[in-house]
Amino acid sequence: MNASSSKPAISLDHLVALNDEIAALVRAGIPLDRGLRTLGEDLPGQLGRFSTQLSEQIARGESLVDALADSNSHLPRIYRATVEAGVASGRLPAALESLASSLRRLAETRSSVVLTLTYPVLLFVVAWGLFALSASYVAPAIHASFQEQKLPGGQAFASLARIGASAKYWGPIVPLVVLIVALQGWLTARSTSAVHGYRSGLVFGWIPWVGRMLVLSRTAVFVEILKLLVENRVPLDSAATLAAESTGDARLIAAAAQWAAAIRRGDPGIVAELSALPPLLRWLIAGFQRNEALLPALQHAADDYQRRAQHQAEKARVMLPVFVTCTISATIVVAYTLVLLAPYFSFLRSLAR
Repeated sequence: MNASSSKPAISLDHLVALNDEIAALVRAGIPLDRGLRTLGEDLPGQLGRFSTQLSEQIARGESLVDALADSNSHLPRIYRATVEAGVASGRLPAALESLASSLRRLAETRSSVVLTLTYPVLLFVVAWGLFALSASYVAPAIHASFQEQKLPGGQAFASLARIGASAKYWGPIVPLVVLIVALQGWLTARSTSAVHGYRSGLVFGWIPWVGRMLVLSRTAVFVEILKLLVENRVPLDSAATLAAESTGDARLIAAAAQWAAAIRRGDPGIVAELSALPPLLRWLIAGFQRNEALLPALQHAADDYQRRAQHQAEKARVMLPVFVTCTISATIVVAYTLVLLAPYFSFLRSLAR
């Protein structure tokens, strides 16, 4: 059996560690097969086995790009594309470092999101349990009091009592579904599939501030790798395609393909019409692509996007816990007020009259 056929899947944290190790080995001039084999011997678990099998493939004469491109490597396409772009530019460590900042930011955001959502999820489960108990026991008792006293306004408690009659079925189902969805989201966020542009958007894109951070991070990677490729005289059409594939963003990949096709036709000015690219980036490329100032302009743009992505990540870590907790708490308070307290106050007013 081919050693690559049984490569274990590695987590996002493992991918960050592997990325740092490969960059350090290349920068130090240590052969990858030897360095990865040593890493595999030192590390237990999936990352150790993955490193060992990767070193065996390289020792057999496979390039790093071919070893990572193996369909059984369980690595996201954007990571393999980044390695390919780094090899093509002759600046593999720099390419890996440009992606490493995005990977670390994604891992840190994942941890922050998990911690942020833990309390609201538990709060929702407790509130749902109290609602089920109220509908099962409190609402029928108050409705019976309305009927005994022949008071008007008991319709709301009558409806709750009817709902509470089946609470033994729907009561545990909803919290169970919420916990299963939360667990599935955690497993997806923990795996390397969360690095892919589409999947990361599904897992994190709906969260305030985080979705914007992901867009800025992908743009920063695109600009940084484009700069590395252009700097090492890779043709601009190939550089645009490789840089876009390194982001995993379908819109950027499609826009880069259009741009590359236009360059081959001799019409590079089409970049100004590609709405998938940010306005600043379109302006820089359109204005400097025939000028030696393109490289410093791209570097400035990459630094700017990295800085903005980091700012969004910090905002998410600071503001998200407050936003989520206040939103969930306010929703629960309003729901309890409308469903339970308002009818109960109506009952008290009827008794007072």
